[in-house]
Amino acid sequence: VQAVGGGAACASPWRGGSMLIETEAPFPAPRPHGGKRNEPALVRLVAEKLAELRGITLLEIADQTTATALRVFPGLA
Repeated sequence: VQAVGGGAACASPWRGGSMLIETEAPFPAPRPHGGKRNEPALVRLVAEKLAELRGITLLEIADQTTATALRVFPGLA
C-alpha cells in the first residue's frame, strides 16, 4: 500500500480521533495489486498500512473507523 503525498505524514494522529478510510476505487489499486482494478474489499490493505504507520493494531483501526462511520452514517446502526 502506498499512500499519496507522504503516507507517514497522512497517518499521523490528529485531534478528535475520527477517521474514515478508502481505497480510491476504481483505481489505482493499492500494492501489491497495482495495475489491477481496485475494489472496496482492498480497503483492508489501507487499514493494515495505516495501523503499521501509526504503531497500533488493525483492530484499533477497525474500532476507530467503525465508530466514525456510525457517527457519520447513523442509519448503519
